[in-house]
Amino acid sequence: MFSIAFTTRDIDDVVEEYTGIDILICKDGAIRMSDFIIEGKKIRLKPLDKTGIEERVVWNTTLIEWKKEESGSTSVQSIDENNYRRKKEREIKFNERFVDGIYTSLEIYTLTNQHIGFINCYPFHKDDLSADAVAIGIVIPDRKERSRGHGTEALKLYSEYLFKNGKEKVTLITRTENKAMQIVGEKCGFNKHTLLSDGRLLLSKEERG
Repeated sequence: MFSIAFTTRDIDDVVEEYTGIDILICKDGAIRMSDFIIEGKKIRLKPLDKTGIEERVVWNTTLIEWKKEESGSTSVQSIDENNYRRKKEREIKFNERFVDGIYTSLEIYTLTNQHIGFINCYPFHKDDLSADAVAIGIVIPDRKERSRGHGTEALKLYSEYLFKNGKEKVTLITRTENKAMQIVGEKCGFNKHTLLSDGRLLLSKEERG
């Protein structure tokens, strides 16, 4: 079980949308989607805000080893920092990552409020998957913040959130040599393995009614 906290929007709407999930109302009694939080034992997930943009810039320009690991390449394409900042500012301003009642991207913070990564989802269609299946991506750029259980808990919390909001099947897609991600997935119940045509490995998990 995990808790979801909100702080301005009509409470009746939120209670209707998140029946079955603990809802924490902040001291002012209001609910604001920008203050959405999923909190676990080690980390919390929340939407990107302006204070997190510069860390995202660093992860995409300086601390980029994770991109090489993800792609299996020795080089990565550079990005325009200013364009990237504007893109993220627009996402925040218009809440573009809140789609059909679901946050498609959340930032990973430790309970001491250290920003260490992000987790997201995107539609993924394959013949033997339901039309409502999504794939999860999880990134913790700094190696020093890995192997501490943060990624495992983030995946567990986020996949539970997706299931509670109507997703029937959730998947992970990783390179076959990425044993660490495979272990994280298996710890969270992603036990069905399928080798994709491009050589990547798909790990899937279904909601158990």
